[in-house]
Amino acid sequence: MFQRRRNQASSEMSLRLVLIVLMVNQMAGVAALTCFAPVTSIDVPTFRHVLRFVTTADNRQQCEFECRFTKKCTAYSFGQSCTLLGYAYSTVSCKVPELIYVAQTTPCPDKAPASIEEDFGTDPCITKAFPGEITINKEFPCTLRDALGQTTFHIIRGIRPNGERVTIDNDGISNITFNAMANMWHYTFRLNEPGGPAYEERLVAAMCVTADDRCPCDALPMTPHAVAGKVPARTGVDGVCANPAHIFRATGFKDAKRAQTAAGLYVLDPYNFALTCRAGMWMVRRISNIYAEFSVRMASCSPA
Repeated sequence: MFQRRRNQASSEMSLRLVLIVLMVNQMAGVAALTCFAPVTSIDVPTFRHVLRFVTTADNRQQCEFECRFTKKCTAYSFGQSCTLLGYAYSTVSCKVPELIYVAQTTPCPDKAPASIEEDFGTDPCITKAFPGEITINKEFPCTLRDALGQTTFHIIRGIRPNGERVTIDNDGISNITFNAMANMWHYTFRLNEPGGPAYEERLVAAMCVTADDRCPCDALPMTPHAVAGKVPARTGVDGVCANPAHIFRATGFKDAKRAQTAAGLYVLDPYNFALTCRAGMWMVRRISNIYAEFSVRMASCSPA
């Protein structure tokens, strides 16, 4: 008797938990659902849903992101604008055929885009894009040299799920993979240390590009190490230290965990490097034709 009551109580508790999960999913949007499957409204005459609201989005993935985290959004369409749709409603329908992406709880076929570059769009911060160059599951996602053997200094421009664009350096201990569960790309930068990636980005699109300072950088702070005679590093010129007796110190942008420690401080020859702003990110690059470029968080020149 006691066992039957305990089993009954357990079943009731499980049912309550299921109902709670369903209620949370309905209130919070469809973030927990697997994917959005495309349907054409003319092919599904019964597809009638309430219009939630219309917003702007740079790409379809950003529109999907808005739907995932908008209460009661169950579908969306993307064209001139991002249209979010809600629950089924019999008197509302599309005036013209529309391609609509509908949330569903089962895995979608061919979830991965044909290319990570597919939804990249137009980027006002770059000087040139290089379609077809970026590689997946490989160190140095962008090409290091052109056909003539000259160093290219290409960087990665990516788009986060919320539509923000981000600049990432072309690092040798980083790579890009596709995460099927999240339905987006995953950039990781790894050090030979425990604790997982030192830096990572979820991306809906990315491309190898060149860039200058048309999208400016914030002021570059000096490194935190205490030393007499420390001065800001020079930017935009070859040779980062004006004083020939100084050495160049910098902290890597992607290594925030160690940025405030001696382990995260790079000490470099000031004559062989230049410090430039590229698409909103400070980059240190080697002046010679030997590839070396990485994003930095802080930099300074000081006596050895």
